[in-house]
Amino acid sequence: MRLSMLYHNQNVSLPIGFQLVTKTEEYLDKKTNKMKRRAPVTKNEMAREMIRQAVKNQILFRLVLFDLWFASSENLMFIKHNCEKDVICPIKSNRLHCAFT
Repeated sequence: MRLSMLYHNQNVSLPIGFQLVTKTEEYLDKKTNKMKRRAPVTKNEMAREMIRQAVKNQILFRLVLFDLWFASSENLMFIKHNCEKDVICPIKSNRLHCAFT
C-alpha cells in the first residue's frame, strides 16, 4: 500500500510526497485469534507528516482534499489549526460535530 500527495493548480499536477505503508509488526488479533501485521506508524500519522512537510517546504496551497479514510477529527484539527489550511473531505454520518472556528 502507498500514501501519496499531489499538488494541483489550474492545469498542473505534481507529485510532492510518497510513502510506502510497510506492515513490519506482527500482533495477535483478539477477535480472530490469528496473527496479523501492522505498520509501526498509522496512515493518519503519515498523512499529517506529509502535510507538515509540504508546509515546511513552503508549497503554496490553501486546501487539503482527501477521502473518508483520513477524516478523523485529529487530522481535521491538525490541518485547520496547526497548518492553517482548509479541508475538503466526506464525513461519516456517525461523527460528532466538530467546530473549526
